[in-house]
Amino acid sequence: MNNIENYSVSEEYSNFHNAELNASIDWVVANTVTLTPAITVSHPLTSDAEDIAGIDDETMVGLTASFEF
Repeated sequence: MNNIENYSVSEEYSNFHNAELNASIDWVVANTVTLTPAITVSHPLTSDAEDIAGIDDETMVGLTASFEF
């Protein structure tokens, strides 16, 4: 079975896809408010993951606000 459309079951590509690194830190703004900035960096592990599976370098950032009451 050769299923190129779904790279996760393709005979042409069967390997680990990517590596991800996540980092976040809590920042207490006040006694009841905490902000948590976060970043995730994703990188393909092989050139096949990039070429066949279409995995690209990606960077994602986010911000979470927590309130206590």
